[in-house]
Amino acid sequence: MIVGLDHLQLAHPAKAEGLMRAFYLDQLGMKEVPKPAPLKGRGGFWARAGALECHFGVDPGFHPATKAHPAFVVDDLDALSARLAE
Repeated sequence: MIVGLDHLQLAHPAKAEGLMRAFYLDQLGMKEVPKPAPLKGRGGFWARAGALECHFGVDPGFHPATKAHPAFVVDDLDALSARLAE
């Protein structure tokens, strides 16, 4: 039986890694965690916020999902909204 969530895997286009890092690390405040050495050459990055870990991976055939999305719980939605609006 499932007893928890280990991580989310989110795909992005090959040339969007910098934008993904800027949004998830700089804007949302996630902290980058090291990827295992055998996976470093594939591009992408891993990040953590509290107990949640997200793995961001390059997908050369990336097509944006129309409904799939992560949903995060934040401690101050107004402050985050203001920061993102800037």
